[in-house]
Amino acid sequence: MIQRPGAWLRHPACASLALVLALGAGGCRRETTGPVLAPLVLTWQDEFDGAAGTTPDATKWVHDVGTGWGNSQLEYDTDRAENACLDGLGHLTIVARREDYLGCAYTSARIKTEGLFQQTRGRFEARIGGKRWVVEYEPDGDLRDTEQVPVTEPGGIAAFIEREVLPYAQDAWVDEDKTEIGYEISFTRYFYKPQPLRSLEEIRPDILALEKETEGLLGEIIGGTSR
Repeated sequence: MIQRPGAWLRHPACASLALVLALGAGGCRRETTGPVLAPLVLTWQDEFDGAAGTTPDATKWVHDVGTGWGNSQLEYDTDRAENACLDGLGHLTIVARREDYLGCAYTSARIKTEGLFQQTRGRFEARIGGKRWVVEYEPDGDLRDTEQVPVTEPGGIAAFIEREVLPYAQDAWVDEDKTEIGYEISFTRYFYKPQPLRSLEEIRPDILALEKETEGLLGEIIGGTSR
């Protein structure tokens, strides 16, 4: 379950969206009994099948240009074909070169899909060094939880999840197939009639009676004296 300190229902008697949240478990798919997984659908790919010497597809990749990414690297990452290009055989080649470049003794390349494509779960495959690597993320049913979001929530579901869920479970997402719209009625709010508090003058006799009833009780417990 997603642990969120101090979680409670704060929007009684309001229209709300019931969301099912899930957390992913990374690794290879386990061959165990359980729910039938939906067929995989291809959402993104790059076969690097361009001409030799050309840079990676700019509609799929962006370059980090510079150095000092927090890993104490010695190279300066560029967007030049000399450091990252296709080889004409369906491969992306990233080359580290020894050369003086903008204060660094080496150059290389660093590419990513940020801003062009993002996916947090599913099956990811890559051929690296002639080997096929596979990482698969699938929901863990034991980590599912629900949230109730007011229909009038400023910023909608995304803003609610970012504020109330992601600070405590960064890899949580919403299973939109299970999202429902409905109403919640607070029985306490609409059907409970609180009794007015009694005045001090009314409760004073009760307090005095309790004092008299317990008189000497503490001494009896501590010192063994009788009342």
